[in-house]
Amino acid sequence: MKKYEYLIKHPSIQDDKFIDGCTTEKKKGFFGEETTVYKDITISEEEWLNRKGVEGWELVNVLRNGMSYDIREYYFKREIND
Repeated sequence: MKKYEYLIKHPSIQDDKFIDGCTTEKKKGFFGEETTVYKDITISEEEWLNRKGVEGWELVNVLRNGMSYDIREYYFKREIND
């Protein structure tokens, strides 16, 4: 009998791009002080789904909120090797 594990993901979406982490950058201020600026790394939905496929996850379903299409839940499964 095959066994599966399941994953429910609710990715952060900004401007129709998926936020896939962030980077930091040091900048000099007006008076020479150094500040840290955080910038989101974004990828397309297709790239994000391809990455999940490479990790072995199979997309089962996508639920979208009727009030906002920016809110989506992705259901994945993959076979567990004993």
